[in-house]
Amino acid sequence: MRVLEKLKNVKGASGRVHDQHFAEQMLLENVKCLMKRREDLHEELISQKGKPRKKYDCTRAWRRCLRMVTNILFIGAAAAEFACTIVAAVMAAPLVALAIAATIIPVRNNYF
Repeated sequence: MRVLEKLKNVKGASGRVHDQHFAEQMLLENVKCLMKRREDLHEELISQKGKPRKKYDCTRAWRRCLRMVTNILFIGAAAAEFACTIVAAVMAAPLVALAIAATIIPVRNNYF
């Protein structure tokens, strides 16, 4: 009776060892698959490393251009407002505008 129990234990142990070996092989295959996928992703990231920089440079150029256009529009609007203010002042008080213009514009004196 004891011999039969020992044989069953040995058979069960060998089955467990076989199952454990199979599980280890499956785990090893899964780990290898994950490592390969990680290496592929790493290579893909390295190959695409320059693309965001190019997009960033393009975006930066567009922002710079937009900033320049905005500044030009602002300067144009300020100049137009200044011109309208001068025209309104001349129309409101022509004598005052004439006096201011006379003081600003240098007069040549031909006597000397």
